[in-house]
Formats: sequence, C-alpha cells, structure tokens
Amino acid sequence: MPLSGTKGYLDPLLSGMAVDYAATMNRGIIGRALFPIAEVDRDDGKYPFFGKENFSVPDDNINSNEGEARRSDLSGELKEIHCVPHALKEGIDVRKNRQMDGPFKLKERDAVKRLTYKLLVQEERRIAAVISAHTNGQALAGAGELATNQWNASGGDPFAVAASARTNLWFTPNTLALSYDVYLALKSHAKVLAKLGVNSTQIVTMALLAEMFEVENVIVSEAQWAGPRQKADKSVSMTRIWNKLAAFAYVSTEDQVPTAGRVFLEKAPGMDVAGFAARTWHDPDKGVEGTDMVQVSLVGDERIVAPDCLYVIKSVLA
Repeated sequence: MPLSGTKGYLDPLLSGMAVDYAATMNRGIIGRALFPIAEVDRDDGKYPFFGKENFSVPDDNINSNEGEARRSDLSGELKEIHCVPHALKEGIDVRKNRQMDGPFKLKERDAVKRLTYKLLVQEERRIAAVISAHTNGQALAGAGELATNQWNASGGDPFAVAASARTNLWFTPNTLALSYDVYLALKSHAKVLAKLGVNSTQIVTMALLAEMFEVENVIVSEAQWAGPRQKADKSVSMTRIWNKLAAFAYVSTEDQVPTAGRVFLEKAPGMDVAGFAARTWHDPDKGVEGTDMVQVSLVGDERIVAPDCLYVIKSVLA
C-alpha cells in the first residue's frame, strides 16, 4: 500500500534485500563495525550516552556513617537523537525491463544494490566526519618531535600510540580502525617488521596486526568518495573517505551500554527491522513506455555514544 506522505509503494521484498545486502556487503566499508546499529522507533527519541561521570567508582561500597550502599550509575544520560532521512532513486526504462521474470525484476534488484551501496558510502563519510571531529586522541603532525611521529616516517612508533590509547580509554580497546593508506604504511613499517624478526617470512595481515596491537579486530576502510561531477568532461576525482585516520575503540553490540558509537536507524513502517526501505512507482511521463522508479532510503543518525571509548589518531601519514 502507498505510504502517507511518501512517493510510491514500500516493497517488502526489495527492502529486505537491501537490508540483507548492507549486512553482508563488504567492500571496505567499516562504519557499522565501529558504530553498531541501534534500532529506534522514532526519529527524535532518546538514548543513553556515557561520560566520565558514568565510569566513576566509589572508594567503598558501604557508607560507614549511614550503613547504606553508595550510589553508582552506569546507565548513562538520556540525550536526544535526531535521525535524518537519506534517499537515492534510479529510473529503469520499461522497454528494457518488461520481460524480466521473478518475484522482483532483475534490474530493480540491481538498482537496489547500487543505491544501497551509495547510501552506505554516504554513511561512511558521515561517520568519518564524526570521528575526525572527536577530541580524545592525538595528531601526529606538527613541529619538533611531532614531525617524526607519523607512521610513514622513520621515527614514528605505532605501538607507543597504542599505549597512549589504552591509557586514555576507559575500557581496553578491542578494535583498531585504519584507513587503507595507513594500513599499507603499517604493513611495511620498521617497528612492525621488527616484531616479526629479521628471519621471518610472515606477511603482515589484518589478523597479524590485531595480534601485535592486542585487539580483537583490525578493520580497514577502503571506501572511496567520488563527489558530484563538476568538471567539464563530467569526470570525478576519487578520494579515500578515511584519508589519514586511525582509531582505537571499544565496541559493543549490546544495547544501551558504553561503546564508541552507534548508527541509530529508524524502522520504516511495516518493516520488522531497521535499515533500508525500498519503494517503487511508475512514471508514465519518462521514456517511450514510461519509467519504473526505484528509491532506497534510510533514516539515521551517527553519534559517538561514549567519548572515552574512542581514541582517534589524526594526520597519521605525511
């Protein structure tokens, strides 16, 4: 049935396929591995956020003067979230699509995948922007000693940075997130190779880096961003979304507990899970026989939930 205030019909099959595709698609997009999904029923609800005050522990459990337990609160402070709608659409010429078989047409399926991927890339950019603005961490560029701290410089020491991260995080980090360029630099870094030994034939992999940095997971963002076509030849330039970033984080998928961040997603009407919603409609005024339109959307907000569970290293490379 048509949705009030929206264009077209919510297609459960295509919507479910978009959600499944986003969960299994792995093309170097790491945002949701760092900021797990939290489902919300409305776009302006509240969710617990965790500051330093939530991690404080009393010196003693019992107040000796009154014989009562001391109050300790790790439930977090309820703060507002504001989920924003994001949507992309694509048109399919009816003449090219009318003879396709199946519960949904193959060209519609392919369009949903393309649109879902582009929405994920947009989301990755928003998460990277949130992380870039985070103040708990350090920058490796500058004058004096900082000038040799970058990881592609001979004086850089990634393991010293890891030690600083552990000192400045409430929980031991279980995730190391890297941009693709930073990952490549680590694979040939002198400090990393020294840990292998001069006679080692091992290849530096994400699993090996996880062992070296004592985290459960190393995730690498390979996603690139091609902005709007602005050149005369309609070409675009590609840039790595994560650029020169790295981050140590404590990540938990449990609901309403301290974790680096969350992607808050609103459920579409009629859907069992939050995520992407696909709609279809026919536009008779486009094309010889009309055009079938496919739109994929999500309503979300990307937020740092516990600032002291995320340590960001900026300007990692020169």
